[in-house]
Amino acid sequence: MTENRRWTGRNAVVTGGLGFIGSNLAIRLHELGARVTVVDPCVPGCGGKASNLAHLAGEVRIFPVGIEQTENYPEILDRADVVFNLAGEISHSASMRDPVRDLEINTLAQLKFIRALAAVRPGIRVVYASTRQVCGRPVALPAQEDHPVNPTDFNGIHKRAAEQYHLLHFRLGLLDSIVLRLTNTYGPRLALDVPGQGFLTVFFNRALSGEPIEVFGDGTQLRDPLYVADAVDA
Repeated sequence: MTENRRWTGRNAVVTGGLGFIGSNLAIRLHELGARVTVVDPCVPGCGGKASNLAHLAGEVRIFPVGIEQTENYPEILDRADVVFNLAGEISHSASMRDPVRDLEINTLAQLKFIRALAAVRPGIRVVYASTRQVCGRPVALPAQEDHPVNPTDFNGIHKRAAEQYHLLHFRLGLLDSIVLRLTNTYGPRLALDVPGQGFLTVFFNRALSGEPIEVFGDGTQLRDPLYVADAVDA
């Protein structure tokens, strides 16, 4: 009951809200009584699908624009109480094939967004969804918040830069920024058609098609899957 009261009537903006985690978050916020605005142009390869929120048509505001399109910010953000920033390129392998595209989506667009956000809604709480990939190979388990940063691909490097943009705005008193480093997340609306997200989509696709699941190495590797509902409720 306390959780319901906390969100009732609040204005929540979810960038990347037609994607896997973003759509699950938007649905949960709507269930809790928030007024939800979604910002997502459904960029090919980024996992956004209009069908993820089709059942909430008319109940959730949806702006099919990119976060770098600053001319839309006054209308989108003027009443916002909190922003959940989940916009971005999700494929690690795609970042290696086209690092400039990944830079534009995960770094430059993020900088434009938070600069405009700080101008339109100074001091607002913004939760940025980063990735555990910024840490690279773990040097100790379980990984802590002070784990050394050593990203192993362009996606991790660019997400790390976006983390720092958010945290700098926090230190300057411009935004109330929080950064989350999400691990291998799975659950409803996972974009199985987008390659390069990690081993879970590979395993799920093979299982659904009746193919054997191949494990490389000696099978002792450890991963920490995170169910999307747990990530959203946290």
